Amino acid sequence: MAAVIAAALTPASKIIAIDLQDPKLDQARALGATVTINPGKQDLVKELFALTGNFGIDRAIDTTGNIGVINTMIASAAPGAIVASVGAPRMGAKVEIEPATWLVRGVSYTGVHQGSSIPQQFLPYLIQLWKDGRLPLEKLIKSYHYTDIERAKSDMEAGICIKAVLRWDTDE
Repeated sequence: MAAVIAAALTPASKIIAIDLQDPKLDQARALGATVTINPGKQDLVKELFALTGNFGIDRAIDTTGNIGVINTMIASAAPGAIVASVGAPRMGAKVEIEPATWLVRGVSYTGVHQGSSIPQQFLPYLIQLWKDGRLPLEKLIKSYHYTDIERAKSDMEAGICIKAVLRWDTDE
């Protein structure tokens, strides 16, 4: 969801959020996604090409680390696109790329670690965005007392919350 918020801060005309859980898609739309897709209900690559006039997506971020998702992201990329993985696949997992097609399309695939930023510059920028009301972190976080860890886990799995934060305070 942070990627959706970040995209909403840009001049992007279409912000496409993809998830298998409809509650997360609802949250994505509330955070700035202009289009939401549940790939369990439709052919994702076909839908992405239809949304882009059969051109493909010019920017994409994978936050899952799922090789199938990464392959779909790459397959949906427009010529000259930049696609990035933030989520880490399991060790030893490999993405297959057919070099001739890759070179002709000019697609760049990159990994992003810790935001690929300079913390001394980026963190004050994020704080200012939050102070200005443009980085709604409170919409991403739901607090639970540590004794409610099972409910926090089930809420995350159901897409009810994005980031569960466990509290160890004495107030329940």
